[in-house]
Amino acid sequence: MKRDIISLKNVKGVQYVTIYYDTILSATVDEWVGDFETKENFISGLYIVLTNIQKNKSKKWLADLTKIEGDFSFMKDHILQFIIPQAKSAGLLYEALVLPYNIFSILSVQTAMEEVDGIEIHLFSSVQEAGIWLNAKI
Repeated sequence: MKRDIISLKNVKGVQYVTIYYDTILSATVDEWVGDFETKENFISGLYIVLTNIQKNKSKKWLADLTKIEGDFSFMKDHILQFIIPQAKSAGLLYEALVLPYNIFSILSVQTAMEEVDGIEIHLFSSVQEAGIWLNAKI
C-alpha cells in the first residue's frame, strides 16, 4: 500500500518523479520517468525522498530509475555530501537501485553511487528483484 504520495512535474507539465512510502516493503520509494529537465528539478525530487525517509524513519529506500532519461552524474557530489549523510542520520540502512534501461543513464548511476559508505547499496535490473532483496532486510 502506498502512502504519502507526492509527484513532481517539469515545466512542460509532464510528471518526472513520484515519491511515496510503501507499507508492504516498509520502504521509501521514488519512481523517475522521462526527463527531469534541470538540476533543480532533480534536487527537488531528492529532497522529497529525503523528507519521506525522515518522516517515515525508513531504513530502506527503493529508487526505481528504469524509465529515467538523461545524465545525472553531475549530482554525484550533492548526493554524497548532502542526501546520503542526512538519510543515513535518519536511520537509512539499505538502498536498492533499479538501473535505467538507457545505457548512458546506467553509467550515470554507477558513477554517482560508487563511493557511498555506511549504507548497503545494491544495483538491480528489475523492481521485483529489488523488492525481494529489501524484503529480506530487517
